[in-house]
Amino acid sequence: MSNKIIAVNNSTDASELAGLATDPAVTLDVTKLDLGRLPEHVKAALYTEATSFNAPQLQTSGNIYARAATNFSAPQLQASGNIYADRATSCASTKSARWLSA
Repeated sequence: MSNKIIAVNNSTDASELAGLATDPAVTLDVTKLDLGRLPEHVKAALYTEATSFNAPQLQTSGNIYARAATNFSAPQLQASGNIYADRATSCASTKSARWLSA
């Protein structure tokens, strides 16, 4: 993860979040964000320290770093970079993901 990391949360304005999400040079720290607020199409990488990753409307994304997540759900996900969710014991995704660990 070498991109610029920007923390976003539930008080982040929707238009600011949408703008940040379009930048592939950014990693969004979404640990304190309700992932239902993410746009459907994200070019930025996503990072979270949360134990659950639930992005119901996410269709595209850069890399996803959810290493602490034991539950990973992105049922609409069609395309993404690599997904790092080493601890996930349950997964819901339509994508044939490239799951990586370590």
